[in-house]
Amino acid sequence: MSLSAYRVAMNDMRALRRQTLARVFRPGMTAIEASHALAMELGYSFTDTTIHSDLKALGLTPVSGTERVRAMTKARRLEVQKGVLAGESVQSLAERLSVPVHTIKADCHVLVEAGDLPADMLARGRVLRLLAEMERYASRLSVEEQMAYEALRSVVRLTGFTP
Repeated sequence: MSLSAYRVAMNDMRALRRQTLARVFRPGMTAIEASHALAMELGYSFTDTTIHSDLKALGLTPVSGTERVRAMTKARRLEVQKGVLAGESVQSLAERLSVPVHTIKADCHVLVEAGDLPADMLARGRVLRLLAEMERYASRLSVEEQMAYEALRSVVRLTGFTP
């Protein structure tokens, strides 16, 4: 293949790629999503740099994936804050928001550090879970253990740990 034939083939390929990219690109897509859509359409993929330059040449602006993730994280943390303040458990928050439990726990720690949640909120949930577990076995406890359990429960009630 001669050099001129190679250049013609490359220009034809670029034109096809850009034409297809213009067809599959939708407002609100990130460049990576556009790259995946193009790969699905053509059957082979291109580098992110190529997709970015093609989008720029077409006058299309992809959404920043980083900004999208930041917005989603901010919205999720707001939901976590509302849920925790309403007394919802970490497990139920994770199920409702469809995220792992460790993500909800990390969000709680970030919110406590930012001052958006009281520091005792994390301990409150732990104490309530332990009391609920202990209540199931309260009938099996010895007299001294039952007295300790009742004392703990009364302290929890006095400090406002009830949901």
